Amino acid sequence: MLSEKNFEIDQKMIEQMIEAITGYLKWQNNTVGIIYNHELVGFINPGLNAAVKKLSKGKNSWSADEYKSFLSDRIISRNRSDIERILSRLKLCGYDAIKIAEKTCAFNPKDSFWIASSESDRLEDKITEFFFNVCEISLNEGVKKNFGISNGKYGIFKNRLGAGTDIESEIACYKLGTLFGVNICPVWRVSKDVIFSEFIYDFSKEFLVHEGVFTKEERSGDLYTDLCSKFPHFTDDIDKMYIFDFITRQIDRHVNYSIKIDDKSVSSLYPLYDNGRSLFWNEDEIRIERTIKNIRISDIVERIAKYKKISNIVNLNFNQRELVDILSRSGFTGYKLDGCVKWINSTIDILKNI
Repeated sequence: MLSEKNFEIDQKMIEQMIEAITGYLKWQNNTVGIIYNHELVGFINPGLNAAVKKLSKGKNSWSADEYKSFLSDRIISRNRSDIERILSRLKLCGYDAIKIAEKTCAFNPKDSFWIASSESDRLEDKITEFFFNVCEISLNEGVKKNFGISNGKYGIFKNRLGAGTDIESEIACYKLGTLFGVNICPVWRVSKDVIFSEFIYDFSKEFLVHEGVFTKEERSGDLYTDLCSKFPHFTDDIDKMYIFDFITRQIDRHVNYSIKIDDKSVSSLYPLYDNGRSLFWNEDEIRIERTIKNIRISDIVERIAKYKKISNIVNLNFNQRELVDILSRSGFTGYKLDGCVKWINSTIDILKNI
């Protein structure tokens, strides 16, 4: 029988537990656990899905050590070369795993678990804060782009730009990359006018830089030369970027490339992304025909060809039906389809004979 005294004790325990809540463990926007005093976890929905079941291992709670073990491969590595800058951005004086996890929400690209400070926090809002405040990735096109998750992957949703075919160009470039042997960030269609471009790096251990990779003294005004001089160990990938941009008539590469650096300061060229302004994305039939008639090789590609055989860098032998199928399945039709086929075939002929 519940006495008044026991009721008061139970009420006091409940109040103490509520006061001890410091966060929530979530899968996407579903709360699966409550975090107490920044270190203890009580599961409230351990059977949500297979991933949550595997994580909880049938337990009702985690000890402090078990929680820290969960966070250990989710938070930013102390070995990153930019760790001091990251800590400064997070307003932390030193490396503290718990504080870093709470400030970065313990996001990790391998799954959809994260740490929320409030049960009302939404993943779509916090992921934007994370990429902007921690990874320093900003979006400059307003509502045209948004951070988010699609098919369990982190990345960017991109809306169609006006009446152009940038959506189709993004999809086609990803597929053409496979055809030519060039590494492109995965892209897929979400709806008629929206695509999703996936981030394919582990931001707990790796980070991306583009213009900031060069000091003022390292800039000569010739990006190709600067890249090859600073990163001679992946010049073939740099060459592939310029050749691919020539084949796809990319007109907007400028800073749309990144160097990926891991926690051991090993760098590589990040797979190409933001390929929407290519393949005559915003040109009419007359301009396309005029451009194809006056095609000329890229100056950089011509320089590359003086020292290397282009066919050793990218695949120039493919089935014509395969090319048409890629462009058609990407959404190209009519004069855009015909123009892109003619352009790509013309550039391939030039590359084979240079």
